[in-house]
Amino acid sequence: MNRYNTRPMRHDRSGFTLVEMLVISPLVILLIGSFIYAIVAFTGQGMAERGKALLLNDVHAALDEIEDDVVLSGAFLATNNQTVSSPQGVNDNTQAFVSNTTANATLILNSFATTESPSSSTRSLVYLNIASIPNACANKTQAMTMNVVYFIKNNSLWRRTMMVANYASKDCPSQTIFQRPSCSPGVTGTLCETQDEQLLDGVPDGGFSITYYPSASSATPVTGTTSSDSAARQGALDAANSIKVTLTANGTAAGRDFTQSASGRYTRAGTLIKTATP
Repeated sequence: MNRYNTRPMRHDRSGFTLVEMLVISPLVILLIGSFIYAIVAFTGQGMAERGKALLLNDVHAALDEIEDDVVLSGAFLATNNQTVSSPQGVNDNTQAFVSNTTANATLILNSFATTESPSSSTRSLVYLNIASIPNACANKTQAMTMNVVYFIKNNSLWRRTMMVANYASKDCPSQTIFQRPSCSPGVTGTLCETQDEQLLDGVPDGGFSITYYPSASSATPVTGTTSSDSAARQGALDAANSIKVTLTANGTAAGRDFTQSASGRYTRAGTLIKTATP
């Protein structure tokens, strides 16, 4: 008997054959591609949700600023009640603003000049030093007013402060006016002491709308606020003390388009005052 094993020696194989590689490779590539697609989709969705949240925050911030101005305003105006100096008018000229008669509303407020920010608890009204009225400052005869205008330009919501020429010389002694007249960014002029505030971008046609009500509790809108006749429109606005403002804005993030919208109901404090600073 042969004491030795005469069968050929076996060698263990390692790795894959070419055929096995050709079979496995597409599966691996498909698996990796699916994994990458899931990561991209998840990341894109997260960026889109963040963009939507930021846009909604901008919408609410704009509404908050409108609320602050409306509450402290003296009247809603059909058009500017003071002489408009260039470049503070529409399209940076001398044309007065007109409220609520186009696809996007224009909110024009007769507001009061104050010694500090209107949100400050220590603010006070600025009064006019009127030479023809004895003791005008001591008696606080007439408060200084200005126009605050919210309008849409190039799909953005802007806030402009409009004041009369030489406004700084019309206040009573020892008072300092907090507000400053503003103009479009990059525009210069005597009354361009600061820039308009760009509150919200991406506002489409119809994205800024205003409904006027006679009181905070009223559910029936005031009629005539969109009349093409300025006098009739102002008569209707004189009957309004409360407004509902709706803002809509479009945004894009991670290749996704989205829209955010919000509304607020705001009521003026005090009685109707349309007096314009002379």
